[in-house]
Amino acid sequence: MSGSFTKTAKWKALRLTVLERDAYTCRYCGMEPSDHTLLHADHVLPASMYPELQWEIDNLVTACRRCNLKKGASTVKRCTWVDPKYLAVVGGSTTDQQFIRSNTQ
Repeated sequence: MSGSFTKTAKWKALRLTVLERDAYTCRYCGMEPSDHTLLHADHVLPASMYPELQWEIDNLVTACRRCNLKKGASTVKRCTWVDPKYLAVVGGSTTDQQFIRSNTQ
């Protein structure tokens, strides 16, 4: 994903929607930073591998900067450090949680 992608109005609106849906809480570790600029909207299934899911809100979760950089272009399935309880309990719709579970297990 290029740097110019994150500068678009469409991405900024989508990122804000994801952060609000997830109550500004990292879906990987549970961190709730007071500075929301430290939060990212992360593609659960990387956009580089699944470009057709790039704009799908159900493929996006809130991630703190540390978790997002650590995950990189990996799928959650490969990230053994992710605490699965946060994927199940922090924000998101039932559809979102089912999507993540079905695509990362």
